[in-house]
Amino acid sequence: MRGAAKTPVAQPPAADTAAPAAAPIEFSWDIHHACNYRCPYCFSHGHWEELARMNRYFPVAKWLEAWHAIRLRHGRARIKIACGEPFTYPAFFDLAAGLSQEHSLEIVTNLSCRKEELSTFLAGVSPGAVTLYASFHPRFAEFEPFIEKALLAKAQGVLAGVNFVAYPPDLEQAQRLKASFNAASLTFGILPFRGMYHGAVYPDSYTEAEKQAIHETARGASPKQVENLRWMVEPERTRGRLCRAGQAFACVESDGTVFRCGESKHKPIGCIFDQNLALSEEPRPCEKESCPCEFRWLVRE
Repeated sequence: MRGAAKTPVAQPPAADTAAPAAAPIEFSWDIHHACNYRCPYCFSHGHWEELARMNRYFPVAKWLEAWHAIRLRHGRARIKIACGEPFTYPAFFDLAAGLSQEHSLEIVTNLSCRKEELSTFLAGVSPGAVTLYASFHPRFAEFEPFIEKALLAKAQGVLAGVNFVAYPPDLEQAQRLKASFNAASLTFGILPFRGMYHGAVYPDSYTEAEKQAIHETARGASPKQVENLRWMVEPERTRGRLCRAGQAFACVESDGTVFRCGESKHKPIGCIFDQNLALSEEPRPCEKESCPCEFRWLVRE
């Protein structure tokens, strides 16, 4: 895997003068548009070559300096690293090791790296600073090797659980897979499919039976997870409602461009490499008719 490249880890400056925020600011970082899988239900399906032209691979030291500046301005942040497969990012092990010294990382991964590589990665990051969200893709991943790596991550205390996308033709596997993962003492979550399938738009086109199957698979999840699932399956209208996206949350692209949220990538608000990057001081109205991603930042009335 390219992520296992061994280069000297650039250390961020030791000084830390930022006062911790009441709640950590959160960032969703689309680290690069590249993946070793080609899932038909991926947001990037059919656009990988086009999206790859957006990728920018900066030195680890440059990224650590930028994220250190975020630490000084906002305190320790929670950074969700996703989009494509993070473990295929060049020198990802070194990058994550450096970031974990100053921030909390949530990494969405297909766990396609070798077990030995995963062990090396976990040994290099700061204890308690990293959480893995493992995505199981039955069209590409073998069950037993995936289970072994998931159990390794769980034993290290970093696994949040295993997720599965409710792609219409794969939905019939959900209950069987849940039982298999639960038998291995692994939690199993289900995520609604967003996109087109056979000319129909999802999640709007789920039948009542499919919705029931999704909710049945989610049985036993936490109240927060159930609420999030309900919203994703049947999203509410959000246009005009005050939202803290852009204030307590922001999205970062692979080239460092910062956006208020995933639905506003036509309106950059700055660049993470800019020392004067400033987020909004107050909530702002949502501009999307129905937000399928950052709805949790809505101001609850």
